[in-house]
Amino acid sequence: MFDYSKTAYDLKRSICNFCSRLAQGLPVPFKKFLSCMVFGILASKTVILAEISRSLNEDIKLKKTIERLSRNLEKFSYTDDVLKNLSSEVKRYIHHDTPIIIDLSDIVKKYGVVFENMGKIRDGSTKETNMDGYYLLEALIYNHGDKLPVPIYSDLFSPSEPGFKSENEEIIKCLDKLRSLYGTKGIYTMDRGMDNVLFFNYFENNSQKFVIRLKKNRNVIFKGKEINIVDLVKKYKGKYSTIIKKKNGKQRKIQFGFLPIELPEITGKVFNLVFVRGYARKGLLLLTNLDIKDGKDCLRPILCYISRWNVEEFIRFKKNQYKLEDVRVQSYQRLKNINFLLTMAMSYISLTSKSISSRKMIFILQEISKRVHGIPPFPYYSTADGIYEVLKKRKTGIAEFLNYTKKKPKSQQLSLFELRYCKSLLVS
Repeated sequence: MFDYSKTAYDLKRSICNFCSRLAQGLPVPFKKFLSCMVFGILASKTVILAEISRSLNEDIKLKKTIERLSRNLEKFSYTDDVLKNLSSEVKRYIHHDTPIIIDLSDIVKKYGVVFENMGKIRDGSTKETNMDGYYLLEALIYNHGDKLPVPIYSDLFSPSEPGFKSENEEIIKCLDKLRSLYGTKGIYTMDRGMDNVLFFNYFENNSQKFVIRLKKNRNVIFKGKEINIVDLVKKYKGKYSTIIKKKNGKQRKIQFGFLPIELPEITGKVFNLVFVRGYARKGLLLLTNLDIKDGKDCLRPILCYISRWNVEEFIRFKKNQYKLEDVRVQSYQRLKNINFLLTMAMSYISLTSKSISSRKMIFILQEISKRVHGIPPFPYYSTADGIYEVLKKRKTGIAEFLNYTKKKPKSQQLSLFELRYCKSLLVS
């Protein structure tokens, strides 16, 4: 039998302690705001402001809570500070060979005619173009050992935003931020939508390792001659093979190999073209600046790239579990901030799942979830459902954990002045 009261208390304390670390250096009102939003998102399993406010169970009218959160959501301007604090939590999990996955997704607002700066986007799910909505640029780390992706950056942006230049500029902004926080650690892993000489040059100029899937129309220079990559790899079978597990759980035998090539746009620099047969219907063609000498080296960029499906699953989890596309705040700044705060809530789930000290609590949450929702394929669903099931049973919010300005009780000890005053009274 689970002790829901104790679990709820431990969970609230854990969330507030995590938020306190993220909010170091912020003004007190925004420390409280960040804690309330992250807790409210986890407790309500939504980004709807009214539901978040209701989950806080404050001793004031619900309308007042909604107004306060909405007001602070507009004013919140501390994302850089929070990302810096988050990096202190994440750095222990980022090594030189850790994949850092960069992914561009979207949220579609099919009927959202009043949302500020809403632009025309391509729906990644349906492949429809000219849809109303916003783009989401995400960065996550992925460790092959525990297979638990952790979000480290997220930004909502729109092609209709004043001053907007391009998607590539937004990606460069993301890369600059990550470089300032994590240096040259990690292997940046990107899909073929980011097959662009701009990024190849960026990584080379900043001594950063990368793996990028190439488009089929890309030409390279091999043995002094320019040739299309598809035509090039047709000539080579792939001298290495191994068994890997696909995202559907089935095992597949793949053949792979690598070829040293140059790019027509970048002279004098040798990259490695890695080709894979047996994984995707038309194969995989990857460009990397990782050193490759043998089959073991060649497998590294392949494993980096195929870890993307775990990250894609995470993004689906983020959007579906917390109903991100149902967000109703209309101002552009509020939209950007609520996406960011949702990402911080996701970071809590990710980092708590990784923490050895939190494993008992995570186990309890997942067991509670299984009793209600069954066993989901992606582990974060059961953790999120468990948090929701525990917190929806409690009758109090987190006010008791937010006493950032609580003054120390006045000392009961008499001061030297008070002793002298008392003595003078006795003498008189």
